[in-house]
Amino acid sequence: GDLFKALSLTGRKTIIDDQGGRVEIGAPADLIVIDRRRILFDHLTKLNRKNLLSLLLTRMKKSDVNKVIINGRT
Repeated sequence: GDLFKALSLTGRKTIIDDQGGRVEIGAPADLIVIDRRRILFDHLTKLNRKNLLSLLLTRMKKSDVNKVIINGRT
């Protein structure tokens, strides 16, 4: 959770302090939509947040990105 907060809120504030980095009505939206099928194809145990984060950080490739949304625009 701390890692994603650093990436989405704290990291953004170092560049621009526009109150972005949150997913809520009226906030600027910069999002990446990821297809998890390839990343999780061989994972057999029940996933919790920590395991999912670890798999995303170690297995994710550019080809797993389905969509990029910047400032609310795809």
